[in-house]
Amino acid sequence: MTILTKSDLILRDLDILAGRPVRVGVTITTADPAQAALWEPQASAVPRRLDVLRQAKAAGLKTTMMFGPLLPAISDTPEALEKLFELAGQMDVDSIWTDALNPRPRVWPAIQEMLRRHRPDLLGHYRAILFDAVVRDRYEADLKKRVRQVATRAGLADRPRSALLGGIARTGVACWAFAGHLHDSHVPGGGMDPSHMPRRHARRTVACRSRPVR
Repeated sequence: MTILTKSDLILRDLDILAGRPVRVGVTITTADPAQAALWEPQASAVPRRLDVLRQAKAAGLKTTMMFGPLLPAISDTPEALEKLFELAGQMDVDSIWTDALNPRPRVWPAIQEMLRRHRPDLLGHYRAILFDAVVRDRYEADLKKRVRQVATRAGLADRPRSALLGGIARTGVACWAFAGHLHDSHVPGGGMDPSHMPRRHARRTVACRSRPVR
């Protein structure tokens, strides 16, 4: 079982997870605090997510970092990727997953609104990447190359496993803490406010369902 979250609420459940075949991971869209505040307003701050990995590893659990969705011209540049992989190296995670921005349901309206407010110059660029198949194929090929190059320079080339990097998907059970991910929320990088959780989930941080795990 893999638990992937943007929330440090999972720390209250580490005593339950310790000693079990569980991998704990955190998703980080950007290492830039200012950008994270814009794109992941309801997620735990990046340092708190790193503390999740630190404590999970101390509890004897496998750890992973998910870089995604990588935001074009914001968190997918060589400089931004180097900061992300630097964090992964500092945390000594067991695996790294990466994911490009995808046109999942409800994502584009939220991203479009965010770009109109903060980066109107990128609107056309994002629209082409998400909805023009030729542009998207070229973008993903270039991004794949950048990720490989940065991972190699960071000494972590053996750890990234994702569709973006040509990794092999395996069926498993993935769980999300209710901090949510970009594709599960109506706000970019936001998610469900814990105070609004369904009562059946109020005492525990995660919900699970089967899905391909990269």
